[in-house]
Amino acid sequence: QAGLAQGLAVHLQGETGTGKTALLQRRCGKAGHPFVQVQCALLHEGNFDQQMMGAGGTDRPGHLKAAAGGTLLLDGIDDLPLPLQGRLRAMLDDIPAGQRVALVSTARQPLIGMVAAGTLRDDLYHRLCGMPLTLPALREDPAFLVQLRDAWLAEINHGRPRPLTLSAAFCRALSARPLTGNIRELIQALQHAAALAQDIAKPEDLPAIALPASQQAVSEGLPLRDLVREFELRTIENSVAEHGSKRHAAKALGIDIATLIRKTNRSRDTLTNTERDQ
Repeated sequence: QAGLAQGLAVHLQGETGTGKTALLQRRCGKAGHPFVQVQCALLHEGNFDQQMMGAGGTDRPGHLKAAAGGTLLLDGIDDLPLPLQGRLRAMLDDIPAGQRVALVSTARQPLIGMVAAGTLRDDLYHRLCGMPLTLPALREDPAFLVQLRDAWLAEINHGRPRPLTLSAAFCRALSARPLTGNIRELIQALQHAAALAQDIAKPEDLPAIALPASQQAVSEGLPLRDLVREFELRTIENSVAEHGSKRHAAKALGIDIATLIRKTNRSRDTLTNTERDQ
């Protein structure tokens, strides 16, 4: 809020599901002041002028005019095609002096890296990043993860005839998950457990950990030996997430900790070599 009050454009970046848009809506969507959210992924050459400026003979004002006196949120600026970035920067620079608009934006990836890669114009970067801020991934903030878990459990229990409690093993398994989907994934995991558990949620009530698309691609065309090693790795990783530690996971799988570590390292080396060969 302090940055916006000083006239700075505020940029919020963070992984998908960290709550960037929700936070900005809560902080900037004051009663009586416009809050206009623009989904940059939906902008293209054919609709850009009409959406942003209200051009094309429509009576509906464009996003810039609609946000006058309030906040314009450019949501997912890293999804804006490069050919449109110069036009957006020019539009923002041409906002009349009397038409005050607080400018905020979000992105899943660091914009400075996009500038270096040539996928984001540096003049647009400097126009948007007067005050860049980062929301941490949920796995990097264990205290907030616990607070959010408990808050959503209370929300889930509002609609249940019999309150759901979380076992200690469930909480350890949930905290050990990579949670690449952050808040969205946490909520989905709790809802999944609530649908399966009667009174007490256990690790087996958690959904399976999704395999990243990059790793799914590696699986295609692998020889049988490598597929077996990949299956071993996924099984071990899921067991560690479920039981909260490698030692407990090894016991549950019927192997010693040294064997678990050796199989994990061997499987990862195999996958890395396969990716390199491809």
